[in-house]
Amino acid sequence: MSGVIFTREIVTGLGAAAGALAVAAVLGTAPVATADNNGNDIDWSTLASPAATFPELTYTNVYTLGLGNTVDTWTTVFTGTGLPTTTEVTATLPTGVTEFGSADTFSSELLTSALHGDAYTTAYQLLETMSAGVTTDTFLPLESVFQTF
Repeated sequence: MSGVIFTREIVTGLGAAAGALAVAAVLGTAPVATADNNGNDIDWSTLASPAATFPELTYTNVYTLGLGNTVDTWTTVFTGTGLPTTTEVTATLPTGVTEFGSADTFSSELLTSALHGDAYTTAYQLLETMSAGVTTDTFLPLESVFQTF
């Protein structure tokens, strides 16, 4: 059933026989509760608050672009309601300092209840900074982490 969440620890903690019965009950076709919509998906609108606010998606994306004497940073935030908002900030680097390249981070959280959901984070960085005649290269390959809780 796509609308039912259970953790392996709960089923395992019941013992082999009870666990098998619990899994059969959860994965069966019979309705689980009145909040179950046709045995497949939860009708979120019928649940009492605060459960009615789930699922809830939030995310943040920060993109930085080094253009020599300036660094532009765009930050996009989605709080779960309305439209995402993006702000741009341009920073001027000190005299004698230049930066070329880009960096990007993205993180999101999809809550299916107050205690369960998915978290996703990804980042990369490829920058070359020159200051006082010293060049520093920063390279972070694409890192991606997905977590269910």
